Amino acid sequence: MNLWIKTMREDKIARDIVERNDKTLTMNNAEDMLQEMCHTLDVPTPLLTKSHYRNLAEFNFIKFLPRDFIESVDFDYMQVEMFFE
Repeated sequence: MNLWIKTMREDKIARDIVERNDKTLTMNNAEDMLQEMCHTLDVPTPLLTKSHYRNLAEFNFIKFLPRDFIESVDFDYMQVEMFFE
């Protein structure tokens, strides 16, 4: 499972990071990777709900809006995409 996280501001990528690994998708793995990647990007970690996880598992995609974060953010939304090589 590889994840690409990007923060978007005015439909342009403000920051992004790609995490490559051989783990299978579980809610714990996704949450751990998301937390590590957000720390690296120096952005708050959003709340990962079951519906977010289901979107990632079914559609390989999650979109987090500012309301999904406890802290304030300086971007319009954060997008997470899962891809395989």
